[in-house]
Amino acid sequence: MDIDFHYYGTMYAALLAGYDQKDAIEIAEAAQFVDEFTPHQFPKGIEGVGGKEPVNCYYTSFDFDTTGMIDQATSWDSTLAKKWMPFHFTPRMDSGDKITIGEVEYQSTIKDPKHLKMITAPTGKIFNLIRTVATKDNVEIGLKMHVLADMFAHQGFVGYRFKDINCIANEVEIIDGTESVMKKITGNMFHFVAIGHADCGHYPDYGYAVYKYKPSWNGKTEYVLRDNPKIFYSTFFHMFNTLVDIKCTNDGSALDEMHKRAAAIKENAGKKLLEVQEMLKQKGVNEFQTNLWYQKICEDFKISHLIKIYSVDEANKPINSTVCHIYKKNHDDSIDKSNTKLARFETAARKHYNMVKGYVDFKKI
Repeated sequence: MDIDFHYYGTMYAALLAGYDQKDAIEIAEAAQFVDEFTPHQFPKGIEGVGGKEPVNCYYTSFDFDTTGMIDQATSWDSTLAKKWMPFHFTPRMDSGDKITIGEVEYQSTIKDPKHLKMITAPTGKIFNLIRTVATKDNVEIGLKMHVLADMFAHQGFVGYRFKDINCIANEVEIIDGTESVMKKITGNMFHFVAIGHADCGHYPDYGYAVYKYKPSWNGKTEYVLRDNPKIFYSTFFHMFNTLVDIKCTNDGSALDEMHKRAAAIKENAGKKLLEVQEMLKQKGVNEFQTNLWYQKICEDFKISHLIKIYSVDEANKPINSTVCHIYKKNHDDSIDKSNTKLARFETAARKHYNMVKGYVDFKKI
């Protein structure tokens, strides 16, 4: 997923869940920052966070080139996998040989339980821990929303180099209404090393895309259909419900009252949820999708002025218009460096990393 969903989609879900504009923006910033907290952006760590090496959540091609970790990223035990996977390819921890994509279950030819457990999917113990996160910190909530979203978008892949799961036949079939067209995946540097969904291009992150391909995990013999509008809507629905539950819990009501308030918010959101479902079907990459979310946020929540935010890798973006800049400026301008958004994010990232690592290591992967 890209900034259109991680930032604007998360913000819309938070507003719909009852958060005010300030809190919703803070949650959305953290969700987007997971894709911006890289060694390239923070080569010297973070001042005021105990001098610890930061738990970077994302690695660009530049970071891979300069760290040399990509050659060793062949299992969970690799440095790259342990830093990258907890945030973008969270394992399902289920050794069953069925793999679910969207609403369809497929048979896998992979038999090794070690690799089967590491496949990403919105199911299992870690997914449930994220769905029931107990925190009042908007930054930590936003980070969890990014992880939850990627568990849906990246289902069926693993976050380390493993061709028997991540590679596909060299074409995907793009489906547009009743027609389809074969498109050869040219890939990038990741295409040749089979990390995550690189061999499938960027298609898993496009909210409008409907396509099919033959994955290695079924021997490249059977087409697998990915209907991203349905997958992204399911993501949004789970994210919205999770945010409602977190907010109602944090509001401090008695248990019965909390459940009543949560149920009322979810029921009242029915029409808006249907509108989101239809919006996700509209075709257009990045800026087009972002503009749809932006317009819907402003119209549905009567927001007259909302600053546009861009991803760090977008060309010709306005100066000072990324979450990375916002976090850096907030940190640099603050006297107390230990409680800035950046410091709180690093603390939340370390906490999440340790949770996933602890659970996987406990299961002796």
